[in-house]
Amino acid sequence: MRRTLRRVRLRAPVASLRVISGPLAGEVIVVDRTLTVGRQQTDVVIDDPELSRRHLEVRPEADGLVVDDLGSTNGTFVGDRQIDAPTRLRDGDRVTLGVSVLEVQIAAAQEETRARAHGEPDLTRFRSVPDEVLKPASSHDPPQALAAPLESPPAAVVPLSVEVGAFLPPSVRRGGGLASRSWLPVALSFGTALLTALALVIYFAQR
Repeated sequence: MRRTLRRVRLRAPVASLRVISGPLAGEVIVVDRTLTVGRQQTDVVIDDPELSRRHLEVRPEADGLVVDDLGSTNGTFVGDRQIDAPTRLRDGDRVTLGVSVLEVQIAAAQEETRARAHGEPDLTRFRSVPDEVLKPASSHDPPQALAAPLESPPAAVVPLSVEVGAFLPPSVRRGGGLASRSWLPVALSFGTALLTALALVIYFAQR
């Protein structure tokens, strides 16, 4: 079965920093733009005397976050290592500044993150879709069978006009020929009986 590629848009990962310890413990900082973190006059203010006024900057990238120390006095640590240049953060990394510990959380599928890290442009991937899904319904497709056959409408009743004449007996309707044939045996029988009777009278008269 041939398969057609369709372009599918994927959303960017949502990254955040969960505060593990420090004055803001329990808070979650969503990093949807470049944020500055420090003791005062920053996007995220943490009341910690060990922090510099503008301590660090964190910004979202295609596959996570990047943190950069802004020349703080006490420094910024990723894990156990103090950073001195922009550093990429992965899901689960921990950033320490003063008494605060921030844990990186990236809500995205790992396979999508890896695909983008290998240079896939514009957060776009191609997924194969069967032709049956994309194929529009054809106007030449045979119609679907009906669930139940339609009943034929009842035939119209057409009245029949029949001429009915006056009833006549067969002897009258069929003419004299039929009547003569009907009475002929009777006449013959009557004649025979009459002749027989006459012959008997003459016989007894002669005795």
